[in-house]
This record gives sequence, structure tokens and C-alpha cells, in this order.
Amino acid sequence: MKKAKPVQSLTVRLAESTEDVQRVQRLRANAFGPAFGMTFESGLDQDRFDGFCAHLMVFDGEQLVATTRLLDRERACLAGGFYSEQEFDLHDALNATEGNVLEIGRTCVAPDYSSMRAIQTLWQGVYEIAMLWNTQTVIGCASVPLGMGDCQGWLNSLPEEQRLAFHVRARRALPTPITAQPPELPTLLKTYLRMNAQLGTQACFDPVFHCADILIWLSVSQMTSKYRERLTAA
Repeated sequence: MKKAKPVQSLTVRLAESTEDVQRVQRLRANAFGPAFGMTFESGLDQDRFDGFCAHLMVFDGEQLVATTRLLDRERACLAGGFYSEQEFDLHDALNATEGNVLEIGRTCVAPDYSSMRAIQTLWQGVYEIAMLWNTQTVIGCASVPLGMGDCQGWLNSLPEEQRLAFHVRARRALPTPITAQPPELPTLLKTYLRMNAQLGTQACFDPVFHCADILIWLSVSQMTSKYRERLTAA
């Protein structure tokens, strides 16, 4: 991957050092803390998968404004599996999926940064790496804070074309919702749906972030032409 790809004042590159990864982890803690009501004693959001992932970083000048981490089949084998496999039983689904699978996770934008250009730049970087790694399928988890609505009820009402064609079992059931209203969908989940991703129909309870995790499954060949053009734009 090229060292930096300018988009107006923005650049995107992979983390190259321990210091880079710590900057990523600090940004994640600053973003996820307020969103999920969490406190990170070290000031860093970190887990055992970080050491196996490639970390994509978007900068506005010298300021780190967005990040995500990437884990493909080869790296997942070294890590003992994908992060999503902690939430869902993916054994049969992964065995039935040909080609390289790329997991996207821990995506966030700096809390005080509102430029949509940063998200576009991040996705352009993800797409570039996906193509370099010969990716056929993108997977991940979209997190919805509990208390924002009936996440499982919303999944039950999904139109057929947005549902995964195969059943994937969630490892932990959600607590009983406190409201029957559909949840307010996070921007990341809306973006995946616009790309033509399919969703697992069982949400998983994440006891660490105290949220509902929804499985994302996107066939690169089925991505909408609108988003493909946007991600490959110079």
C-alpha cells in the first residue's frame, strides 16, 4: 500500500510502529468511552487481536481522526480465529465461503471530528487493502448500545434481501429490551446496508461494551456500483 494518499488535507496509511498502534488504541478509547459508557483505565482500548491486525489510520494534518483494523484469513489463523467468532458461530459459514475473507473492526472517528471526508478516506483505504489482499468477502460486527431500542425485533423485521442466506447462531442472547421501538442505527451499520451487505438475523450480547453486536457479511462482487465508484475515486 502507498505510504499516504492525499484527499484534500487528509492522508491514510497503515500503522508502522508500536507508537502508531497506541495512538489508534487511544483514539478508540476516546471514541468508545462516551458512546458505550466505558472507562479505560490505561486510556487505551486494546485486546489480544490488535497484535495480529493491520491498523488503518486517517490523518488530518498531524491529527489522527479515524481508524479501523483489518484481519484476513491468514492473520486470523495466527490469532486463533476472527474476532467475530467470539460473538457468532461462523465455522460452517467460513468453510462454505471461498477466497479471502477480511474482517473490519473497531472502526471509529475522533469524537470532536465531524468531517464525512474522513469516513470516505477511511473506506477508500480499506477498499485498496481489500483489493491488494484479494478479498472476496468482508465481515464484521456493528455495535448498537443497549437501551437504544429493540435491536432483535428490528432484525426480525428485515426484508429478505438484507438477511444472510444462511443461519448464523449468536453465542449470547440479548437482554430483554427496555423499549419496543426500533433502535437508532449507527452510521457504520447504515453504510454497510447501503453497500448491499447482508446481516445475521441473531444479534449477540457483548458483555464488555454492553451492546448488541450485529454480524455484517458483504460479498465484494455484490457491492453496489455507487459505492464501488466512490471507493475507487481518485
